Amino acid sequence: MKMSYRQLSVIIFYMLVAFKVLSLPSLMYQTCENDGYLSVLLMMLIDAVLLWASIKVLKKAKDKNIYQFIKQYTGSVIAKIIIILLTLIPIIHLGLKTKGLEWFLAKNLYTKFEWFQFAIPLGLVICYMIYKGSRNIGRVCEFFIWIIIVGVIIIIIKGFNSVDLTFFMPILSKGITPIFKAIYDHLAWFGISGELLFFAGEIDFSHEKKSNIFIYSGIAIILIQFVLWSFYGAYGIMSSTHNFAISDISQISNTNVSLDELSWLIVTVWAVAQILHIAIYGYIFCKGIKLIFNIKNEYVLTLILFLALTIWTYWGEHTIALEKIFLNDIVVWTIIIGQYIIPLLIFIMSFIKKKKILQSSQDNNEEVVDKNINNKRNRKRREYAKT
Repeated sequence: MKMSYRQLSVIIFYMLVAFKVLSLPSLMYQTCENDGYLSVLLMMLIDAVLLWASIKVLKKAKDKNIYQFIKQYTGSVIAKIIIILLTLIPIIHLGLKTKGLEWFLAKNLYTKFEWFQFAIPLGLVICYMIYKGSRNIGRVCEFFIWIIIVGVIIIIIKGFNSVDLTFFMPILSKGITPIFKAIYDHLAWFGISGELLFFAGEIDFSHEKKSNIFIYSGIAIILIQFVLWSFYGAYGIMSSTHNFAISDISQISNTNVSLDELSWLIVTVWAVAQILHIAIYGYIFCKGIKLIFNIKNEYVLTLILFLALTIWTYWGEHTIALEKIFLNDIVVWTIIIGQYIIPLLIFIMSFIKKKKILQSSQDNNEEVVDKNINNKRNRKRREYAKT
């Protein structure tokens, strides 16, 4: 069965929010200091615009998957190349988010565990969710959505008790260049438009409420901004030394003991949001592999994903400064091509091609009319000649 439009909206919320409140705020501060929130805001607004373009493509695709949709405009070879490029994006994100979740759990909930103690349970849970299909992932996301939203609001309120608003002044104290450098360096933490195209043919738009996408996307942007203000305003110049914004805010001392206890419960629940986020990208990865190699067996797809998650976890465990890999120019340009250039080209191409098809149809109609007129004239000439 297809996902509902509301489930797609909720999935987009998770894709926009889940990992932007972990290490990203600290990394942004290292580049542009107290203007870090402006970098995140700018990129999330750009992502929102491209999100709208991707939704338009999903509607145009109707029952076609993204490979079939692109193929009708470019041919099979170019369509396959585009799918391969798009599939590289969830591979990068799976590595980033899998290690991000492991570090988050190791710092906040456990003292130490071996890589396989994390990789095997996570892989089994993620693979089971993906085997049950995108609609079931959407249902689980729907169940937790408001728990997570309310939880983040509580964390924000807790952090704002210690915020020094003067820390944000003056705005753009070091100019605009650090903002764009921070965006370029950490582009792997942004973008959803490329992955979203893999949901083509799986969305039921019959009960569409256009406000759903805008509401959940707007909530995501607002929550992220308040988390950043709360984090930067509370920790100031020490922000670069705090690697997990959402949990570090919860550690700020508060006179309300019950709120302190509740905030740690929220941090624990946040791990669920991260697992769902990884499941979404795992599903997208499997869909890409399926389209590239034409694999029909769901067991084979989930096995490939399990191996990918295990390899990422093992490799990350034995690699120094894994996050530097995601700052590499090759990774950044892969993100630029897959998340921004290709979705935009597909969006523009679909409209250009449509115009050509309509023009071709008009030309054919004119040819038919002219042919009918000529046939009538020839018939009359033959009749006249006989008389």
